[in-house]
Amino acid sequence: MTTHVQQKRHGNDVKLTFLIQALVSDQMTIERNLGEQPIAAIMEELGVKAHDLVQASAEPMTHKMVARACKGRRLTRNTQLRVLHALNAATGRTYTPGDLFNYR
Repeated sequence: MTTHVQQKRHGNDVKLTFLIQALVSDQMTIERNLGEQPIAAIMEELGVKAHDLVQASAEPMTHKMVARACKGRRLTRNTQLRVLHALNAATGRTYTPGDLFNYR
């Protein structure tokens, strides 16, 4: 897609051409759906449900946060840490963010 803009400056025509490529804009877009995350397998292996994490959390947390973490919706660092702390509290184990998420 090409956009042409014409402006007049001091009687001179100045032609500005902007070339916008879909490929460039796609590369600049942050991918938000990252596929199932390791936390989903860990929770399944241990028999831990989203409700268990919500109950174990010392911070405000929702079932939706846990669901998004498991299915790979990109979370803020703060939400990742909430999920991490809740899983550690619910299981009595010590996980790191790298154990639960394959992105930063």
